[in-house]
Amino acid sequence: MPARRFSLPLMLLGCLFMGTCANAADVFVDNLLGEDTFSGGSSVRSIQAALRRAGGNDVIHLADHGIPYFESIDISGRKFANGGQGGLTIDGHGAVVSGVFRIPSNAWESLGAGLWKIRPMRKAHYQLVNFDRAAPEVIVAPTASELPKLAPGHWAAWKGVIYYQAADQSWSAPDQLPLGLAAKDVGISIFDVNNVVIRNLTVRHFRLDGVNVHDRARGVVLENVLLVENGRSGLAVCGASQVEVVGSELAGNRVAQLWLGEMGKAQLSETKLLPGKAGLPIRFAGGKLLIDGAQTFEPRR
Repeated sequence: MPARRFSLPLMLLGCLFMGTCANAADVFVDNLLGEDTFSGGSSVRSIQAALRRAGGNDVIHLADHGIPYFESIDISGRKFANGGQGGLTIDGHGAVVSGVFRIPSNAWESLGAGLWKIRPMRKAHYQLVNFDRAAPEVIVAPTASELPKLAPGHWAAWKGVIYYQAADQSWSAPDQLPLGLAAKDVGISIFDVNNVVIRNLTVRHFRLDGVNVHDRARGVVLENVLLVENGRSGLAVCGASQVEVVGSELAGNRVAQLWLGEMGKAQLSETKLLPGKAGLPIRFAGGKLLIDGAQTFEPRR
């Protein structure tokens, strides 16, 4: 895991030395002490509330109390388009954004001998979470005729059902299962904006992607981020988007660490792609990729 580096955001350095970020301001988020309904100058509680308050050149700072921010973040809209100079920066200062929710006890059905099952309403791209880590998964082929035997503490998805073998077979009630499900779709969605920097942040346990740069986003920089254990990919770059990833780690995502599609362009430097038991390092569906300056893929013309 790359060492965390806490330095001035890239856009702030530009402001200091070139004067390019006129009227930039700091917006503070604190999910323990902040208040979204307060209109004064103190911190807000949620990142999305900070985005409503922030302008296109501002810096959003997240307080890290060791408690994840359980929310999805949407960065889009005219004020973040930034046709000129400057851009939005989100500095996580080591915080975590998570999409996991505790599974209600009445959702579990016991099959005996410590084996439990749930039927998620939304199919595919599952991720079962034990406290703050993805539970180990047994991969089952779609054509399998029966569920394989699961080791204690392991889970499997088969025919739209999630099965979990309790680590302790003495557990007889579902509220004894310390499990959550990656429920929210995407951690950070970026669409139709320019010059966005996200740094010093972990994004984990979302049903689809940790960060999804959907379309028409340029100058997006992810620096010192951890995109881990999401149900599809850590980072998806799609449409006509351009993303630079620096000093980061994409690890343990179920389908791919990096999902590249359409005309998306990604440039990675000093970045680790660490697949889990099932996920590939990269899933290509088009686009162009540079890793440490070496071109690895470009779409056919």
